[in-house]
Amino acid sequence: MVQLPRYLLIRKILRDISLPVISIISIYFGGSWSIARIEGWSLEEGLYFMLATLTTIGYGDYTPTHVLSRRITMIVIILGIGVISLSINAIGNRIIRHSLNHDFRYEEAIKTLSQHIIIAGYSDIGKRVATYLRSWGLTLVVVDTELSNVQAARDDDLVAIQSDIANPRELRKLNLEYATGIILAIEDPNITLISAKAALVLNPDLWIISEAEVGMSRSMYKRAGISHAIDRFTETRSKIRGILWGLEIQNYEFFMPDSTAFFSIPNFHLLKEEELTALGFQILGLIDNNEFFPYQDNELLFDYSDYLLVAGPADQTSELANALRTHIPEDKDGVKRVMLVGYGKYAKSILHAATRNADEVYIIEDDEDLRKEAKKAGRADVDVRTRASKSLLEIMDIIILTSRAAGQMIALTLRAKELNDDVKIYARAAIAEHIDIFESAGAEYVFSPEVDCASNLSSKAIEFEFDAQSVPFKNGQLVFHRGSVKIRQTSRRFVLASYQDSDGPTTYFDRLQPGPTSFNLEFVQFKQ
Repeated sequence: MVQLPRYLLIRKILRDISLPVISIISIYFGGSWSIARIEGWSLEEGLYFMLATLTTIGYGDYTPTHVLSRRITMIVIILGIGVISLSINAIGNRIIRHSLNHDFRYEEAIKTLSQHIIIAGYSDIGKRVATYLRSWGLTLVVVDTELSNVQAARDDDLVAIQSDIANPRELRKLNLEYATGIILAIEDPNITLISAKAALVLNPDLWIISEAEVGMSRSMYKRAGISHAIDRFTETRSKIRGILWGLEIQNYEFFMPDSTAFFSIPNFHLLKEEELTALGFQILGLIDNNEFFPYQDNELLFDYSDYLLVAGPADQTSELANALRTHIPEDKDGVKRVMLVGYGKYAKSILHAATRNADEVYIIEDDEDLRKEAKKAGRADVDVRTRASKSLLEIMDIIILTSRAAGQMIALTLRAKELNDDVKIYARAAIAEHIDIFESAGAEYVFSPEVDCASNLSSKAIEFEFDAQSVPFKNGQLVFHRGSVKIRQTSRRFVLASYQDSDGPTTYFDRLQPGPTSFNLEFVQFKQ
């Protein structure tokens, strides 16, 4: 529950009951003055008579004798019965409603905020973005058109209101003049564009980042004033391309001034630390189940992680790739057969990579219209079917599950593993909670476009707020930033790499606290 200063509540109640109160006062004093003047009474006697009349007590000790005053009395009685009874009822309702109305309390709370970040949309992506940014101690405001999402945000102790962010009148409730930026976690590109334009009209200094529709030009988002539009499929699309040809190296785009670059690479059984160091690379951390751990000497790399974070000269990336290829099991024929289950947006985004890298590509889709679309896109290179038969599952090399029907995908994973021990299964988790379920069913790698998009949106928000780049993990943040940047609400910090304003090279595992270093790469653990 949002706590508001009592004076705000009282001020709001007084503002809303002002009209009925003024109506009652006008009738009372207007009638009293008129009757007193006509009958020759004092003002006090007029007030006394009018009070007795309006309250229907009518003692009879003062009685109007003039025709005009009697007419005024009748009018006052008629108005009094209607206006006063309705006004008293309205005043009571307003007092009760404002005392209990959460929407009012949250709207009033927002008016007291400054330097806050607005998250529009509180679905899977919006929830993860809020989780990441709260770990930095940032002030967040959630807005959503769905009441259930708004209530979920409030249950998470966030300031949230139900409103349409595309409506300029509704936007004013968000105190945009004093906000820092907006994250539009909205899939609909039309709402995203109009919301961005409307927000910038109210505050041209806002930064805005958003989700991006796959088929929409990036330039359209820029023209709308959106600093970065992030496609939820971009990140995982590149990962699947790497999986299809057996190697995945991801550049984190963290660069020190001496051209030291940072990469995430897959962990192979035969990978040796000395082979990396011979190429000029340093192991900085282990990534396991979306958690990051600073690397300590003598750890068993493969047993404790899915990926490694390494650093080294950017111009030696190709040498690193060539060295890692020697650890991939030899298969001169490459990937033979790949199956895509489901033909939604994600499958469409990776179909080209699949047909380019595999000998045979199969698409399983039960919707007739989507099957026709898949046949047209894949042409003769793709075999489109309604279901995955037993004989087909027995010969597959890779199965990529892209459908959001989690139950059916789990069943297919279990059946495929039962029929074919050698098949590699890569599954899309529609929500983050499904990742562990797919892994327990036997999937080698579970990806989530929603999780990756939330990570990117969060990283961009932190960049705007702190002049930093960041990759969020479940247990903290991997941050590249200027050494002078102060990181709030952290329990532990690991300086993985530092660079001075001198001609010296990047140093690793420097335990320096923020000070003379001009650039730091740190892992920051935050309190859950």
